[in-house]
Amino acid sequence: MIKLKTKELHFDEKLKKKIKNRDDRIEELEYDLNDANETIDKLEDKVSELQKIVDYFKELWKKLIEFLQSKFFSNDKYDDFINDLYEDDILDDNDIDVINNNKNIDKSDDFDLHR
Repeated sequence: MIKLKTKELHFDEKLKKKIKNRDDRIEELEYDLNDANETIDKLEDKVSELQKIVDYFKELWKKLIEFLQSKFFSNDKYDDFINDLYEDDILDDNDIDVINNNKNIDKSDDFDLHR
């Protein structure tokens, strides 16, 4: 009977140790998950800030194109300016077509003017 109790105690100790190890591992995983969630939150904030910057430059580009459309052929000063932008690879053929034809900028293009 003493041997049986000793075996039971030994089994209980092993079981308690396994449970403790499992609880420790669960705690580690919860910590890792919280850390990953914080990282995701930080990345989402960065993506949001980058989207704001992209949107700002899209609007700025749109305003520049609209300005150039209104000035194209109005006088030689702006013609030279537009030609300089083209020669310096700031504007491409598509941009010049939009400006030259005084078209509305296609919103579906999302200002990705094939650069």
